Amino acid sequence: MISQERDSRLNLNEITNMCHLTISDSKESVAKKGSSLINRRKKPFTKSKVRLEDEQQQQVELDANGTLVNGTAFKGQRRIYNVVCLLGSGGFGDVYLMSDAKGFSYAMKTERVNETSKMRSRLKMEISVYQKVKEQKRTKPETVAHLLFMYDHGRTTDFRWFVMTFTGKSIEDKIKLGKISFRTAVRLSIETFEGITELHKLGFIHRDIKPANHVVGYEKKRCTVYLMDHGMASVFATDLKDVPEQSQYKFLGTMAYAPRASHLGKPQCRRDDLESWLYMCLEFFKLTNLAWSEEADPTECYKMKQQFFGNPRSFQMTRVPDCFFDFTAMLDKIGIIEEPDYEKFREPMRQLANGERLDFTEKFEWDGADDKKTRPKLRVAKTA
Repeated sequence: MISQERDSRLNLNEITNMCHLTISDSKESVAKKGSSLINRRKKPFTKSKVRLEDEQQQQVELDANGTLVNGTAFKGQRRIYNVVCLLGSGGFGDVYLMSDAKGFSYAMKTERVNETSKMRSRLKMEISVYQKVKEQKRTKPETVAHLLFMYDHGRTTDFRWFVMTFTGKSIEDKIKLGKISFRTAVRLSIETFEGITELHKLGFIHRDIKPANHVVGYEKKRCTVYLMDHGMASVFATDLKDVPEQSQYKFLGTMAYAPRASHLGKPQCRRDDLESWLYMCLEFFKLTNLAWSEEADPTECYKMKQQFFGNPRSFQMTRVPDCFFDFTAMLDKIGIIEEPDYEKFREPMRQLANGERLDFTEKFEWDGADDKKTRPKLRVAKTA
């Protein structure tokens, strides 16, 4: 259990403000996308049994809303994790701040197992992705430098859960703080590109690339941007015979950043992750919403994106480097099972970085002294 002394130092508002551990399709984000929303059911106080590998069973307490009671212990393969507090809730589960006996902090993500099959599949897919990341972290960590680490996972009678690296805020939160410099926009473009590339090398596509799904690390990792929230990920096809004519989803992703294939109900591929990435990068440089960001009609949004790809320079986008306009033609040439030539995207960005004399180990412009003073003192465990 967590000592009273340590508990007294943790301010819930401070923790919530400085970190961003998102849940796929929170109530707010789902509403914005116009997608269906499955509300969490309120449940009476109950107990749930954790299924451990050795078949022992552990009691965990849930309050009247089905939320884990602070102090609840979860036994993983190597350590016991205690619930410190709830960080966030959404339509598909909760995220908790966790701590172990040595005082290291983690994040735990949960998902209800007594809902629809689509909901159940999200955390299972995310765990599958993190299993692959975990294997690489222990053998070739440099190949997954922009992906987070999973420490443990399990299941109770009420939900699935996994414990992962504790992080800082999302890039969406950071850029809302104010205008970011051109050099930071270049840096974010490169860092987010590398995270997507690393995920592709593991055999997955993300299918929901956006600023909210990229986070900065915590404390010593504050200079690194991580790609997270893999609940909508999928294994990509490498043979045309495995590519269905239509996707099982009418629309998948977030309207402003979704690739055109999603608007057409087509299956997505590696190219489509990069298309979403391009939209995100345009916002980094442009400093304002994209022309189609406020468009609620998917058909009209698709038309605007198609117009942009047809003549990208006709759109008023100051500060956007020419190479990002050139990326549109490069993307349109990539086939559905074809591996993108990542180096062709990377090289012009590398030239921009050299021109700005970027140092990827230096602090981001938002990471000032005031931010450090208000940041709670948490110890984040190593990723192995």
